[in-house]
Amino acid sequence: MSDNTPNTETVLLERLAQNDEDAFAELYRRYHPKLYFFVLNFTGNQQAAEDALQEVFVKLWAERASLTGITNFNAWIFRVAKNHVLNGLRRMAHETLILAEIAKDITAGTPEPLQLLGYKDAYAVLHAGIAELPQQQQRVLLLSREEGLKYEEIGALLNISPLTVKKHAAEALRFLRDRFKKHYALPSLLILLRNFF
Repeated sequence: MSDNTPNTETVLLERLAQNDEDAFAELYRRYHPKLYFFVLNFTGNQQAAEDALQEVFVKLWAERASLTGITNFNAWIFRVAKNHVLNGLRRMAHETLILAEIAKDITAGTPEPLQLLGYKDAYAVLHAGIAELPQQQQRVLLLSREEGLKYEEIGALLNISPLTVKKHAAEALRFLRDRFKKHYALPSLLILLRNFF
């Protein structure tokens, strides 16, 4: 009998729900290699695949108490991995678009404006800036830019007025402008996020 039978996985999930680290280690041993190659097909990057898998297994541990009802753990963990990677790719595509907007505003007429910033550096500054925003401003940013919602819709979701949403958006924009201004001493950066919201 294979060690990956639903029965043994059911037992492992029950043990995991009781904080059994050995059960977690066994699930990790069984699934890490398969998940790694699955995720690597999406990311094309070994480090990104490892980072994604770390998040998947963190989620497994965090949700351990609610996993005992899962009848097909294999399907569950592969779905979690796929969703995590696709969300990450969407986030990266979104941030790349933001950087393209930023680059467009930096210097008109320069053949490759993103070279002025350096993709990695600008991406890091943007990502760090967004991470430093207060949680409500991050939510507004996510719902506005990634979900494409209007201020009224965001207000209804967050149970705040559209005016408050607009205020959060303006404060987030001001913060991100200031952050870029510190890193890149170019006057045109004052307008680099004009179209952000």
